[in-house]
Amino acid sequence: MKWDGGPPANFGELFKFYHEYVKALYSSVQIEGSLPQELLFELNAALDHISRHWVYGEAEQKSVNKAYSHLKRCCLDVFKIRVREVSRQYHKLLRIDTSIINHGDYDRDMIALFGEIQTKATEARRLEGKTDTDEMVPSFELWQQVHVLCEQFEREFFRHPRLPWAQRKQNREAIRQRIIRWAEGSFLFIVLKLLIQPTRLTWWALGISALIWIIAWSIGSFRYGLLKRLFARR
Repeated sequence: MKWDGGPPANFGELFKFYHEYVKALYSSVQIEGSLPQELLFELNAALDHISRHWVYGEAEQKSVNKAYSHLKRCCLDVFKIRVREVSRQYHKLLRIDTSIINHGDYDRDMIALFGEIQTKATEARRLEGKTDTDEMVPSFELWQQVHVLCEQFEREFFRHPRLPWAQRKQNREAIRQRIIRWAEGSFLFIVLKLLIQPTRLTWWALGISALIWIIAWSIGSFRYGLLKRLFARR
């Protein structure tokens, strides 16, 4: 989402900016009916400047310019929150084996986009050191670009339609590895038991352990699907 309109010339245009852009932005980071404190400070400052037109007779354009500046700073706070959220999403995705999505293109594109977000966010923070005017916030345009990239990251990577499939596959693989380790340990124990004192019970235990190992070997892979189809035909 990006604001393409210019600076407002009156209260009508100012409130259009608020309703069509600012409100939509802060609603995206609103949690359980509350807003982050830094947003509330800027919204309160904007309201204070708007009120001065009627309370102190301040010129409309002056009140509009000052309120507009605070609303834009409110947007900056939202942009920064979204960057922190995308960083959290990125590191969460790193814990998932996503190399199986789109033949590795998913990982390559995800890393490239996150790197671009970091680069532009760093440049935007650097621009915040420049002096603001009543209606201009020098870093606003660049922060807008960062926000658009954050939306792209969430849409194309964190909410990728094949991500749940990759997670399930990874979970099955983790379960398979645990079962294999348990089966291997049991198998070795039973083999040693057979070498020392072979009985019919230990032979049965050996067979069951081998069966568990075969099942574990097949979970979470093409072999698992093949095994299911073979049993379905019987």
